Amino acid sequence: MDATGAPAFDALAAKVSELAEVCTRLSRENATLRQEVSRLSAGMSPAESAAPSSAAGARTKLELPTAGPTRPLAGKLSRRMMGKAVGAAAVTAMGAAALVEAGAQPAAAATAAPDANGNAVSAGNVTKGESRTSVLYDGASSFAGVVLLGNDSTYDGGEANFPAGLGGWAGAGSTAGKGGVANGIYGYTDNGGGNGVVGYNSNEVAGSGAGVLGLAFGANAAGVRGSNTAGTAVSGTSSSTAGDATAIIGVISSTSPGGFSSAVRGQNNGTGGLGIGVWASHAGSGWGVYATSDSGIGVNATGGSGTGVSASGRTGLVASGSAVGVSASGETVAVEAQGPTAIQAAGSGNGQAVNATNNSGTLATIKAVNSGTNSGIHATSKGRGGVFGGNLAQIQLSPGSGATHPKGGSRGDLYADKNGRLWFCKKGGTTATWHQIA
Repeated sequence: MDATGAPAFDALAAKVSELAEVCTRLSRENATLRQEVSRLSAGMSPAESAAPSSAAGARTKLELPTAGPTRPLAGKLSRRMMGKAVGAAAVTAMGAAALVEAGAQPAAAATAAPDANGNAVSAGNVTKGESRTSVLYDGASSFAGVVLLGNDSTYDGGEANFPAGLGGWAGAGSTAGKGGVANGIYGYTDNGGGNGVVGYNSNEVAGSGAGVLGLAFGANAAGVRGSNTAGTAVSGTSSSTAGDATAIIGVISSTSPGGFSSAVRGQNNGTGGLGIGVWASHAGSGWGVYATSDSGIGVNATGGSGTGVSASGRTGLVASGSAVGVSASGETVAVEAQGPTAIQAAGSGNGQAVNATNNSGTLATIKAVNSGTNSGIHATSKGRGGVFGGNLAQIQLSPGSGATHPKGGSRGDLYADKNGRLWFCKKGGTTATWHQIA
């Protein structure tokens, strides 16, 4: 080659030399990376990885051949020499690239230990693990989506009405996903001592949130539904000792609710004589049921063909009211009471202790039966003990079975014998003194 081509060859030689320096640097860095990968895979410290392993033997440092001198060659170069230089540079570049690529794949290192936690989590695959797998959000505090979302809908998980760490979304209709999944989140356990789903609110930052919040927007849907084929469907427990604490509370939030809407309803579909619609109990001397109404009825009970209210106890029924203590109506019996004192009523002021009205006209307004020897009705007053009025008669005495008055009696007794005579006891005793007044 003549002197006119020397500058071009010199420039090419300079580029080859520069490329050789780059390859040499990459070779050194690659060796360092491989050593670090081996240390991380085996769990060794930097000091341990620096020493040769007795089991595997001393590793031989891989050195790439240099492609030429570190400076441009002076003088003439033949085409053959230039071809060799370029070829060596190309081989060096490819070798360095291969080593760098190998260093970027730690799992492919020959000395790497088996990964006890399996491979990286990937869609469509089962990933085994012997340690916790967690997705930790460390972005902006204004995040308004779901960190880890199982989604079979057309919604975007970047925005949510309730931002959460874990979410399960299922669509329907125009928002349905390809899977047609119906349920958002399903919790399941075979452990009888465990729980399918646990919601926990520590209230570390005080608020009015919930451990589990259920929302529904359909007339036949339920915010929270519990079902149990062998026991209790829904159970609420509160360990609070504060006043007005509640284990379960039901609220109709509307100020104009519909007729027969109920905050809490108990329904028993049994068709026999067993079972209870609502059962309230108290283990101490408190109240089993407490019902209030500002201007309506505190307790309204209907029994159909049975009994509207049945009460038993040392005192079967206690009622007080600013106007009326007990108001009862029935097709046959308005109030039926049994006990040593069947009914005890006290009125205050000018009110009435008992006010009974019968609109049927065929049965007695008040019927009192005593199977013993005491009174059927006992009435006392600082005024008149009894006031009676009637169009047919003010008082009717049912005739007795005797042909005359009884032998004994109490002063003030009236007795009508079977012959229609009326006797008045003037002096009581086992042998009483009776006087015929009619």
